[in-house]
Amino acid sequence: MDKCSCDEHVKNYLFVFEKTVITPHLKPTGAHMFRTGSRYDRNNHLIREAIDNRKRISICSDFPIIFLFFKCRWPVGMGYVDKWLYPKEVLQFTGEGHSGDMDLSNGNKAIQNHRHDGRKLYLFEMVSNGKYECLGRFEYIKHEIIESEDIQNGNRYEIVFLLGKLM
Repeated sequence: MDKCSCDEHVKNYLFVFEKTVITPHLKPTGAHMFRTGSRYDRNNHLIREAIDNRKRISICSDFPIIFLFFKCRWPVGMGYVDKWLYPKEVLQFTGEGHSGDMDLSNGNKAIQNHRHDGRKLYLFEMVSNGKYECLGRFEYIKHEIIESEDIQNGNRYEIVFLLGKLM
């Protein structure tokens, strides 16, 4: 399935999203409130924990938060193609795993089940060495499994998530 073939589903999401009352000001008990547009140093203990995991999807051990690390252009051969489908509203986010087929386990499963598990998705982008900008809170819309290549140029199945930004 082509990564851009999800247009109709995204339009339906945006229609429902506009009619939904969201309360993004609610934060996990005791957790630091991450604000869209704010920059955080790697010395922030939650950011440091997420970075130390060296994964693009990091499940916080202290609070009900999942950190997602976004980069429009991952180095060639990393297998990740993240992009905005609608500017800063809906993100196409590749699941984790460099080689072999991706499956719905670990971080990928955490994204899919974040609402059921009571976790919030926060998207971050590295803007300079050791500085990360919070791009906001996101919600899982759906995922697709597509054919792709892994870092060893082998064929594989890859998970591509559609994530909608909470306003």
